[in-house]
Amino acid sequence: MIFDSINIETPKNRIYKRLGYYDTTVQILPQQKKEFESYVDEALLSLELKGVGERITISDRSEGRIAFEGDIVFESKLFSSLAANCTEVMFMAATAGNKIIEDMEIFQNENLTKASIYDVVASEVVDASLEWMQEYFNQQLKRENKRLDQRRISCGYGDFSIKYQKTIYDILGLGNLGIEITEYYMLLPEKSVTAVSGIVEVGSEK
Repeated sequence: MIFDSINIETPKNRIYKRLGYYDTTVQILPQQKKEFESYVDEALLSLELKGVGERITISDRSEGRIAFEGDIVFESKLFSSLAANCTEVMFMAATAGNKIIEDMEIFQNENLTKASIYDVVASEVVDASLEWMQEYFNQQLKRENKRLDQRRISCGYGDFSIKYQKTIYDILGLGNLGIEITEYYMLLPEKSVTAVSGIVEVGSEK
């Protein structure tokens, strides 16, 4: 399922925490806060949030290995463990789009503070978009007495090799979202992420 536009509540607390301001322990001067908030609001206008999710049935598994139809195989103890109690998984991806990356590159030379805030906003909002998609799919899965495992992993974590980014890229058809992948398995635009979560029967979790 493709989400051509994602609208979520801005995770401002997470954005400020990422910038180094933890609730009331570090105070922001009123003028500085006003400046930061204006940068956050501008960054939000530069976002072109999109996402996609694909539900796939597991065809075979063994310790440290998990396979799907079409000769798709992942060699990863982490992935295998994540899907240990699952017969299906959900592959997902979200992107902030090109415009905010282009703006960040401009501000790198003009206003480093603004560029840093744009970077944080893009990272946190893309992460929040994955959470939004998880909630969306959970509403669909509820009809089957299923839900997504609260855990999700991305390529590059533990033994879940970054090389599998290309496999997930193909599974999700990320080219349709305007996302490209480099020979080193990096996604472009930069603020684009993939993830996978297991689909579990409600009440079957150990």
